[in-house]
Amino acid sequence: MDDRRTAELLAGILDDRSPCPAVEDFLPPADGGFSISPELGRLLARVVQRFERRNILEFGAGRSSLILAHALASAGGGRLTSIEQRPEWCAEAWAGVGQVPGVSARLLIAAPRLRVSPAGVYYAYRDAGPAVAAGGPYDLVLIDAPQWYYGRDGSLHLAWPHLAAGALVILDDAGRRGERWTVIRWQRTYPGLSLIAADLEFGGRGVAVLRQGDLRRRRFSMVSLVSSAYHARRNARARRRHRLKA
Repeated sequence: MDDRRTAELLAGILDDRSPCPAVEDFLPPADGGFSISPELGRLLARVVQRFERRNILEFGAGRSSLILAHALASAGGGRLTSIEQRPEWCAEAWAGVGQVPGVSARLLIAAPRLRVSPAGVYYAYRDAGPAVAAGGPYDLVLIDAPQWYYGRDGSLHLAWPHLAAGALVILDDAGRRGERWTVIRWQRTYPGLSLIAADLEFGGRGVAVLRQGDLRRRRFSMVSLVSSAYHARRNARARRRHRLKA
């Protein structure tokens, strides 16, 4: 399926506000705090079902893990690998994930660590790298972490070598300025990555969907390097202010 056809199907999914029977009982309330929005939960389920995704990598476990597991089960089963830095936040939801039939699920506990590379300055779950590599190739990636002030660039950098051709990458909170810059840096670094759909108001937080094409190479981008360093420094200052207030 090419970018054009993928974009057409996604446009219909984004506009669909009807209930999704496979996951409706597991959606968070509209004011679910740090949990994903109900709209994103339905979108995830429909992407799994209509695009026949079977091997999912998730950054930021929780209610989304439960939704993805039930979506996989409704589509015939599959694999789910979730990465989380604070397992106590997802303990209740993950207990339910283990009970979903037909789904092989694995929770990886890892902390984001700073990395400097030609792709930029970013935080990534580097300790999870070997397990992520072993579980690939992935045809769907949900990026809803790292939490707090780390930035989300590093999630895709970790996943990139292990994506299947045509893999979809869904970024939550895409309406935020930091996430918008993340998408810009990703596209400058990976010329094979296409922005297929973006709705900055979706679920009150925004969502972006990108697609990995056949082009696998990574290129150097001065814009990505400089802007990622700027955002990493700004986020570090924000973390320090948060700790002082706490």
